[in-house]
Amino acid sequence: MSEYVDYAEYYDYDHDTKIDLKNQIQHSEIRFEEFDQAGTLVRKRTLPLDTRYTFRYELQLLLEKTGFEVLEVYRDFEKNPYDGTGEFITVAQRGRRRPRRLDLKKD
Repeated sequence: MSEYVDYAEYYDYDHDTKIDLKNQIQHSEIRFEEFDQAGTLVRKRTLPLDTRYTFRYELQLLLEKTGFEVLEVYRDFEKNPYDGTGEFITVAQRGRRRPRRLDLKKD
């Protein structure tokens, strides 16, 4: 467990993570223990957290299909160019064109 101090109260936290590759979901469970200044356990909490990760070109396709235009893709908040590895930040704006609608009716 990792410890940190916040306003003279102590917290321990730990987490477990399982990755579902097929559905691109990361299932996490974060456990917190809160202690008072005397070191007595005050509260325990467990928070489930599921996040879905999206690949760079998957996100671009989804944005374009919904009428957005990708302006930039960065590796980090310092605006370093994305090199194809790790996390990324996408800057997009509503495009000038309306999104294409799919016609699902067959003649």
